[in-house]
Amino acid sequence: MRGISAAGFVAANPNQIAINLDQTRYTAELPQLNADGAIEVFAFVDGNNNRAYDSGEPRTDGVTFIHVQQENALNRLTGLKRGWNRVEGLRAVSGTKFSNVNFVW
Repeated sequence: MRGISAAGFVAANPNQIAINLDQTRYTAELPQLNADGAIEVFAFVDGNNNRAYDSGEPRTDGVTFIHVQQENALNRLTGLKRGWNRVEGLRAVSGTKFSNVNFVW
């Protein structure tokens, strides 16, 4: 996971959380936020073993999650609700559990 801006650009000094996976199914908990924010979740090959994604390392496509304090805070996404939302194209899907995030290489 890494912090990004809602526009999709990597935030300055983004916090990254690396999860080592030795199984085919896993669970990750989205952080609690008191402000609007976004994270991108993806799998990557940590070539230099520093537990962070570095530009140029092979990676999967990412899934973006946006956290907002009020509904429809970003008018370019439909369905945006308070709390965490998974971005799917131009619509947002809200919930407390998100499943079927596929990181098949």
